[in-house]
Amino acid sequence: MQIDGFTFIIQIINFLVLVALLKHFFYARVIEAMNKREALITTRLQETEQQRQTARQEAETYRQQRLALADQREAMLAQTRKEVEAERKTLLAMARTEVDDIRTGWQETVRREQELFFQDLHRRAGHLACEAARHTLHDLANADLEQQTLDIFIERLRSLNGGERQKLLTSLDGPESEVTIRTAFEIAPGRRDKLTAAVREQLGRQLEVQFETEPELGFGVELETPGRKLAWSLDQYLGSLEEALAEAIKDVGVETRVGEPS
Repeated sequence: MQIDGFTFIIQIINFLVLVALLKHFFYARVIEAMNKREALITTRLQETEQQRQTARQEAETYRQQRLALADQREAMLAQTRKEVEAERKTLLAMARTEVDDIRTGWQETVRREQELFFQDLHRRAGHLACEAARHTLHDLANADLEQQTLDIFIERLRSLNGGERQKLLTSLDGPESEVTIRTAFEIAPGRRDKLTAAVREQLGRQLEVQFETEPELGFGVELETPGRKLAWSLDQYLGSLEEALAEAIKDVGVETRVGEPS
């Protein structure tokens, strides 16, 4: 087959024209469509990546929040346990204090009752002892006891202070005023003289002294002027002794309370 040069050239020109037409009318649109498609794919890929990044960030945020909530929960539990323990200790301390107060009050009540019991016991014992001494001395009454009673009264008369002596003198109407001495027993004449001398010596006057017997006096002597009375008796002495014992027992109880640790 013989190729015509003119035809060949025409074919080349046709081809070039076709290529130009294709490029102008078809290829540019294809390229444009491909570029748009590529841009769309790129955009979607970017959006997908962005969504993936967002999802990862949200997941990390959620994880951090979950960890924070867990830490907060542990902290709250620890704080709650601490508060519960503190409250338990407070209530336990209050309970112990209340128990101690109750025990202290009970012990104080028992101590007071015990103290009152022993005070009453000692008082009764002292009273019984004095009563026993009183009855014993009355049962054993004899001349020696009578003499001792008179001697004690004379000693008391001689131990009068100035005020007491002056009161006796003031009660006397005059230098011849009568003084009466009473006893439960009969006084021998010699002892009467001794008593009379003691009265005149202490009062400084030659007084008339009368003696009377009064059984109710017991072991005792009573001196009476028109306005005063001076007496000593065994019952009076034992009564004073009993009061002194009661006061001593009371003082011992007070000292015991003061000396106790608070």
